Amino acid sequence: MIGDFAAEFWNRRAQETEGSIRWTDDAMLRHDRLVVGSVLPPSGGSLLDLGCGTGDLFAGFLDRLEHVTAVDMVATFVDRLPKNPKVDGVVSGLTSFEPTRVYDTGVLFGVVTHLTPDDEMSVYRLLRRAVPKLGAVVVKNQCSRGEELLVDRLSEAFGQRYVGRYPSIEGQRDRLALFFDEVAVRPYPEELNPWPESQHVAFVCR
Repeated sequence: MIGDFAAEFWNRRAQETEGSIRWTDDAMLRHDRLVVGSVLPPSGGSLLDLGCGTGDLFAGFLDRLEHVTAVDMVATFVDRLPKNPKVDGVVSGLTSFEPTRVYDTGVLFGVVTHLTPDDEMSVYRLLRRAVPKLGAVVVKNQCSRGEELLVDRLSEAFGQRYVGRYPSIEGQRDRLALFFDEVAVRPYPEELNPWPESQHVAFVCR
């Protein structure tokens, strides 16, 4: 159900929007970039962005990156990526994507909520292959404030039905720890987390 809904939902977003498909505000994007910027090499690094959308996250770092591989299952989103020779856009489902190089940094933002538990593990395995131990991986998504939470209800933000899986913080951390030696949990500030049941959390993995 989650995977089917995600494909339908994001393809609809592609039809209903022009330019960026980001639905969170500028304060959230600034904090997202703050977290990613803290682990990027000072200059000349390479980045793998899985579930890149229209590239809003990495667009703020193109001056200090040498190469970006941006992967999304929605072709329209890839078409809207920043037009820059450093950016290689790839249309692919994440579980079927096969990296052909290694990267200094990998990011997976806002994606885990749309993955089944098995697919979540497959994507972590992919990130571990793509980013060597000297690099860093940042996984960020909404987590439950308690036990894992499955959501299927009308979303005020989107004005339509929304289906998502909000993992528990401890459970997601433990799954990441199967692939990465260090997993630092970085909850977002409470002003960016107005919901009683969930919160945005970044996991910085090395």
